[in-house]
Amino acid sequence: MKRKKKLFAVLAIIAIIIVIVLAVVMGKKNEASGESGQKVYISTDVVVKQALEATISTKGTVHAKDSANVYADISSEVTAIAVKEGDSVKAGDTLMTLDTETLDNQIRDAKLALQIAELQYAEATSSKANKIAVDNANQSYEMAKQDYLDAQILYENGAISEHELSQYKVSYDEAYHAYTAAVSAQGADQTNNKVSALELESSKNALDDLLKLKEKSMIKAPIDGTVTTIGVEAYDLVASGTAVAQIETTKDLEIETFIGEYDINKVKVGQPVKITGYGVGDSVYDGSVTFVGSSAEVQSVGQSTERSVSVKVDIQGETAFKPNFTADVDIEVAKSEAALTVPYEAVAYRDGQNYIFTVSDDIAHMIPVELGVEGEIFIEVIADALQDGDVIALDPPIELEDGSAVNIIGGGL
Repeated sequence: MKRKKKLFAVLAIIAIIIVIVLAVVMGKKNEASGESGQKVYISTDVVVKQALEATISTKGTVHAKDSANVYADISSEVTAIAVKEGDSVKAGDTLMTLDTETLDNQIRDAKLALQIAELQYAEATSSKANKIAVDNANQSYEMAKQDYLDAQILYENGAISEHELSQYKVSYDEAYHAYTAAVSAQGADQTNNKVSALELESSKNALDDLLKLKEKSMIKAPIDGTVTTIGVEAYDLVASGTAVAQIETTKDLEIETFIGEYDINKVKVGQPVKITGYGVGDSVYDGSVTFVGSSAEVQSVGQSTERSVSVKVDIQGETAFKPNFTADVDIEVAKSEAALTVPYEAVAYRDGQNYIFTVSDDIAHMIPVELGVEGEIFIEVIADALQDGDVIALDPPIELEDGSAVNIIGGGL
């Protein structure tokens, strides 16, 4: 028994010696191979050269580019509605008609008033009595004036007496007053003519206004489009200025969306857009950014708010979208045809600089990079030292440094 215990003790000592020797040998081997400490375990991927697009995805509401509210221009009763919601119309098509009984009575009276004004004007302008009176009075005045001048010469030569001269003066004065009275009467007649002319013009205008109002009893479409709303029913009484219908250009649509303040600086007019939506099935339409707002609006997002800027997107060609549909838009804000790309998790940020770690011969190499186009999964990295196919570390741990020995999980790529 004692001999067996001694044998086990000797074997144990030998085993310990072997472990120590192996540890020393492995340590020296590690030092000889350039490794210091333990290897860093990493997973890897590769640099890929590919086309890369950066997009901003958001939702928006479809609107007609052009729309028009249709109003009643007279107060009356709706007698008939010629269209229904969803009908396509052309500018000038009749949408509905209003009762014109009261208006017809007003037109009748206006026509009578115009006839009276025409008769009064004709009578005022046809009279020549005042002109004849002025001509006669003027002739009498000129004769009396000449007689008085001749009498003055005769009186100076002693041919007539002063009394006779005064008689000529009286005749002259009477002729002058008769002439001025005739001229005044003629002026009053001309004023009456002007008043008659103005009354005639006023009567014509009043009738024209009523006839134009009657035309507006036929409510017509102001633009081509689709009737999206009818706000009245037959036999409703409507007041002048009441909105009775709305027409929208459903074949010429745009989308309004709102982009947050952190992304809006990337959005520019002219950028291409891909458009989809539940209301159009699997269809994908092309579009482009046509408007970027100049100021932000406060938008409610759940229990909080955010500042966003209005962006409008033109939908190219005819689509299955309808006004007020929701649309999904992907705005292409950047693109590179041949970018060197890596997954986002390959990028490390240290001391104000972005890095990636390439791996060769189980050694990590720390390379500073500039970031370019940001895709959904990949990001463009720019560095002269990078090439398509380089092996890179994913999620580089903090202990990974330039020159670190690595152990690739799963054997790597």
